[in-house]
Amino acid sequence: MLVDSDDLISNRIAAFVKQHPNKNGFLSKYGYIYNEGLPYMKKVYMLHRICGSCSIVNYRTEDLPEDLPKDLWDLKPFEKYVIRKSHRYIPDYLENIGRKLDTCPFITTVYVRNTGDNHSMLNGHDLNEKRKLELLLRRRIAIGEDIQNEFFGGNDKGQTHGELIV
Repeated sequence: MLVDSDDLISNRIAAFVKQHPNKNGFLSKYGYIYNEGLPYMKKVYMLHRICGSCSIVNYRTEDLPEDLPKDLWDLKPFEKYVIRKSHRYIPDYLENIGRKLDTCPFITTVYVRNTGDNHSMLNGHDLNEKRKLELLLRRRIAIGEDIQNEFFGGNDKGQTHGELIV
């Protein structure tokens, strides 16, 4: 699992994956979107379409290149590798090559927005109009102690995201 700096992941993932070592990986059917500084977040369907940390992939040796190209900006040599696929398409790509991801039985990821680290937000297009409407209609989920502990690392000081008083 590769995680961006603007994502938070469940503290249950490692133990769950360890219990299923022969699986191709897992996909979180739902996820949360959290706007930095707010005391709530919203649950959304198919978060992997906008957040790459929702796909937990069991990478194999053949999934990784043996060495880097001389020109690191040249991505063409990497096109055949799963790790270089757009996060939107990783689940479909893996299914097409016979390595379908199983659905994870719990939410794995919080996509944190408005941190200054969101690459897609810097370009102004992380959410399309349909997603914006979906977020508007979804109910707010208060960030209680259970969510605080699972995703935000409890009430420890010095954390990057979610220093909330709950």
